[in-house]
Amino acid sequence: MMDLYFAPLEGIGNHIYRNTYRKHYEGVDRFYTPFIDVNSVGEMKRRNLNDVLPENNRRTCIVPQLLIKNAVEFKGASVHLMAFGYDEVNINMGCPYGTVVKKGKGAGLLSDTDNLRRLLSEIIPESPMKVSVKMRIGIDDPETGCEIMEVLNEFPLSEVIIHPRLQKEFYEGAIHEDVLKDMYGMSENPVAINPGISCPADFFSFSERYPGVTGIMIGRKLVSNPEMAERIKNGEMAADNLIMDRRRFEEFHDDLLCSYVEVLSGDTPVLFKMKELWDYWKESLCPDEKVLKKIKKASDLSTYRILAKAAIN
Repeated sequence: MMDLYFAPLEGIGNHIYRNTYRKHYEGVDRFYTPFIDVNSVGEMKRRNLNDVLPENNRRTCIVPQLLIKNAVEFKGASVHLMAFGYDEVNINMGCPYGTVVKKGKGAGLLSDTDNLRRLLSEIIPESPMKVSVKMRIGIDDPETGCEIMEVLNEFPLSEVIIHPRLQKEFYEGAIHEDVLKDMYGMSENPVAINPGISCPADFFSFSERYPGVTGIMIGRKLVSNPEMAERIKNGEMAADNLIMDRRRFEEFHDDLLCSYVEVLSGDTPVLFKMKELWDYWKESLCPDEKVLKKIKKASDLSTYRILAKAAIN
């Protein structure tokens, strides 16, 4: 079976979440960090640095993802990552948010193929690390996907991870599978895909349609149901297999909560993290709407714990 990747979800997939997940669940072969934004000389912010420190990632196999716009930023950051023992780095060419794109980062790298070619020509030949990219198929025209792939084919990349949506589409709507097929067929580098898996059956369907891909990436749905990776690896496809073991999930939830309490200062930042996750968990747990609203309004951890227990059970 091909590998299963955990997508680099900003605000969620940090080392605290990853380590707690691996303590309670199996099935994910590789985690990609939320994007690491660097300054003009490639220095990482403190929160990004903590996320990639070796001592914070003993449980997981991870690939750091960089948000960069030029070779100087890449080279500066890669020096630190190599010192930490990483042998691969992923370049983010997919973040769709306007503030990122305007800086020429994320999906903004896809707007000018000549600039993209220059960037990769300055990075790839000198990089002592393997370099992969995670990309969308363009800004506003799906036909640009194959043009971008032609540029990528000029360089020996360790992997091209394709999210078959445009920057302007963010995470909504159907994927452009016709473009995905074309890009998959023409790539001279290994390809992985991030096609928007919603259930185990989707994983197996894409596996059959794209048998040569190195991995399939899952993000939001894997947060919604942490058991999904295990279900996939066990070959379970039935829809009712998405029903979670609530006792097991409660142990995961409580462990994650305690981990955030240990590293964050005060109730407010901990509640912010946990409330954000409930936007995903509600899809699989289907809690009473009144309880969910109370969770969102909880202002202290004591109240939150009571409400979360009620929602889970």
